[in-house]
Amino acid sequence: MTGAIAVSAKAGMPLYGGEKAAERSARTADFLQANAILPDGSTSYQLTADGAPVKQPDGSLHSSVYADLFVVLGLAGAALGNAGDSRCPQWTATASRVLDSAASAYGPVPFVPSPIRCPKV
Repeated sequence: MTGAIAVSAKAGMPLYGGEKAAERSARTADFLQANAILPDGSTSYQLTADGAPVKQPDGSLHSSVYADLFVVLGLAGAALGNAGDSRCPQWTATASRVLDSAASAYGPVPFVPSPIRCPKV
């Protein structure tokens, strides 16, 4: 989200805090890249404030593809909100690695739409 706010501010749509959003997204991307990525390319579900991974009740560090995809979105958003920053290629490469890891771990998942009932008018 902070990446989107930063992009909007840079595109001439002045949102309050656009520059701060870019700075926050960059700090978050640096933190995630340094601490959240596990050796297999998945992500640690929970980190302490100083970046140490926290084991889950089952003893693992990784919990789900959702955590992986949130990290991918954060890294991509930071790269978008800080276009031209020298760290962008590393953030996007890390995002690609995590995404590839998730794809290989879970394989193709069929899309099944939710049966949403629309009221008759």
